[in-house]
Amino acid sequence: MCLPNTRQGLLDDIVGWVNNPNGGSVFWLYGAPGSGKSTVANTIGSLFSNLKRLAASFRFSRDTNQRNEPTFLFGNLTSQLARFDGRLKKEIVSIIKDEGNMDSLPLQNQLKRFIVDVLPVVEFTGPVVLVIDAVDESGRDNVRDGLLRALSAELPRLPVFVKILITSRNESDIRSSLAGISKSQSIDNTQGTREDILTFIDKRMSQIKLSHVDLPPAWPGDRRLELADQAAGLFIWAAVACNYIKDGDPRVRLQHVLSGIGSRRERAETALDDLYLDILRRCCGKISPDVFKYIVGSILFAKTPLSQRGLDSFLGLGDHLIDRPMVLPNGSEVELASSTSILKPLATIFRAGETIQIIHPSLFDFFTTTHRCNDDRFYINSSNQNRILTDRCLRVMSELLRRDICCINDPTKFNSEVLDLDGRLQEYVPEHLRYACQFWSLYLADIPVGDNEIYTKVTEFLFEHFLHWLEVMSLLKKVDSVFNMLEQAKCWFEVCHHLFHFTLPEFIFAQGYSHLASDVRELLNDSICFVEYFDVPIRASAAHIYVSGIPFTPAETMLSKSYSSKAGRIPKVRMGVDPLWSPIRYVRRNLFGSLFSLGVPGNYDNSASSGCCNRR
Repeated sequence: MCLPNTRQGLLDDIVGWVNNPNGGSVFWLYGAPGSGKSTVANTIGSLFSNLKRLAASFRFSRDTNQRNEPTFLFGNLTSQLARFDGRLKKEIVSIIKDEGNMDSLPLQNQLKRFIVDVLPVVEFTGPVVLVIDAVDESGRDNVRDGLLRALSAELPRLPVFVKILITSRNESDIRSSLAGISKSQSIDNTQGTREDILTFIDKRMSQIKLSHVDLPPAWPGDRRLELADQAAGLFIWAAVACNYIKDGDPRVRLQHVLSGIGSRRERAETALDDLYLDILRRCCGKISPDVFKYIVGSILFAKTPLSQRGLDSFLGLGDHLIDRPMVLPNGSEVELASSTSILKPLATIFRAGETIQIIHPSLFDFFTTTHRCNDDRFYINSSNQNRILTDRCLRVMSELLRRDICCINDPTKFNSEVLDLDGRLQEYVPEHLRYACQFWSLYLADIPVGDNEIYTKVTEFLFEHFLHWLEVMSLLKKVDSVFNMLEQAKCWFEVCHHLFHFTLPEFIFAQGYSHLASDVRELLNDSICFVEYFDVPIRASAAHIYVSGIPFTPAETMLSKSYSSKAGRIPKVRMGVDPLWSPIRYVRRNLFGSLFSLGVPGNYDNSASSGCCNRR
């Protein structure tokens, strides 16, 4: 939230636009990272929520799963609209009954049918506000292209009482999509920004003086003005600088900040980069670069924030490394019992509460961009880090996964019938194992294809632990994620196969990869079929993966050949099971959980349905 009496001119402009029926339906607020766009969005959202006028809001976040892709936006907004007004809910449910699951539609159709076409059904008196924050964090240019095309095409059709505030960085693809359909304003050019930053600095300096009673009453004097000038319009610069000053001797650290940055730069981003580098060189200059990158990179690339204990466990840290250092996939060594020694000096740029998070998304861009983080000791290569984290996911799962992991010892029980299942999950499926199970495929998808070592490790995991992994996903109620994760892995292996086949045929023949590639791709296809066939029992009971799923899996499939002998004492089906998968094979549920449909893959000219949905 904005501090009292700050950003007042900008907030007044946005409120005036909301209350002006002729002001257009879209307000695009753009600016540099760290300039306070999200704070303004939060303030506007809170203001209109208190007035019962905020219909829905969504903030994209690069480091938060389910908030870092365009596909999550419109379903989330639709759900909020249904809760905002009963008449909207009735219309949305009617559309679902007619058309089925919204997540099967292209993004533009989702926006059109479930939001743009729905809102005019109710004649609201006065404005209705929606807030979409940080669109630039919805993915790379090619990922968010469909979202931007949807916004550009459909938002101009909104009724005049609907007002949508959108914030983002001023990136070319976003500008080309939004500038022509919106009232556009740069937060960087807002009058009074320096004075607002000075107000923020004064408040933080007052707090610092309360905890350092030895400071002179007049401290920091006119140096507070120098801090405001150095911030160059970035609130995040001021926040990081104040955190750094607070975490040591304030007089010494204030001098560090003002002497390390030099004169004010033309680009605010450069001033922020200089501040980050100066803090890193002072606080982490003696830390091994490999250890620094291992710890900090893992936090930066986390799909959802981990606790420090979860982070240490996921990364394999502990006393055992003091005598036997860990060797990373790139050959570097890590000799560290805990991440504390790395995180403590970096308290300025990390939030370490229940979980560990970076203080601002600009840090990710800084650490992963060579021309910004121009000190190689701190630069983190994205491909290398994704490879390291894929390897960690596979190691954690391979070490901990097993059949009946929660020691239920009763295959007749549904998951919902297991006493204290949550307690068992806490005990037997710790945080770092949950994390690995949910995100291994996302890391894999971001590794360049052709990585032979990772190729082999993922293959071994799929042939040894696929069922164990699926069991955990059932217990965690994450079966919906399984489909996408297997598709991601399948796509990665398909591209690897084509690369090896067309560019490295002699290597394939020499290493025996041709047979291996065929087997793992067949196993992945079988795994997808397995989850689609047995969707309902897998969701209901993790044990039925083994006692129902495997016995009824077609005997000629790679999945059956690989796992039937490993499943132990399970029922044997002597006759009546098809040798291969039937073409009618999947059940998918919509976001309301009450309707489902059966799909027919391939070119089959028939369909089946249950409930109100029809899907071909």
